[in-house]
Amino acid sequence: MCPVSSDFTSYIMMKLLSFIEKFNSVFRATVCTIDINLSELEYLAAHLDSFECRRLIAAMHYKTYDLPQLIAGAERKIDGDVLCLRQLLHWNNSPSEGVGATHEDLEHRLRQINRHDLATWLGKTVFKELRSDIEKSLKKVFRQFGEQEIQTQYPITLEPIHQVEEEDPWTEVDTILMILLVGLAGSLMLIVLSLINHRVRNFLFQKKQETLSNFDEEKEKLLNSDTD
Repeated sequence: MCPVSSDFTSYIMMKLLSFIEKFNSVFRATVCTIDINLSELEYLAAHLDSFECRRLIAAMHYKTYDLPQLIAGAERKIDGDVLCLRQLLHWNNSPSEGVGATHEDLEHRLRQINRHDLATWLGKTVFKELRSDIEKSLKKVFRQFGEQEIQTQYPITLEPIHQVEEEDPWTEVDTILMILLVGLAGSLMLIVLSLINHRVRNFLFQKKQETLSNFDEEKEKLLNSDTD
């Protein structure tokens, strides 16, 4: 077997580092910087009524995690005659509003206006897009590796070619690919754990809010019964 050239090894290392850098940027995006695309906004606009849309737009203007008790004042500032999709696009493209926001932000606000179904759909869509991006990146990297196959060239000679004893089939390329796969598996595990952690935190937060809401209702009933 022909030994691996230093140029090809350098090429593989360069591609490997480039892939790891891109993959890390994708991983960072899973928790903080995934862009909101047009198809997602169109889906949300089609499944929100005019009241819910105004309430969502008003809620997205707040930077705090929790919304104030009353956001009616902010809702009244939203023009109800403008199409929901147009309002969502305006919010999404405005530097002082939606630019820099995330799927996670929008998902959180959807839950706060009691559209848990749309929030769940959005979270699943994010995961599918992430999986698709990772698969495309892997296919591109391995396709580039395949295009750079080492071709053994023999000089023209009248002497018979002597068969060389086979060496160990495990090469530097195999080692690099193994490192790549191990790193990818670890990164995927981190992504899954991060998503699970986010879902658990949201679930606990919702349960806490439901408990507080039930407590307030019981307290109000007791006060009303005492008054009677």
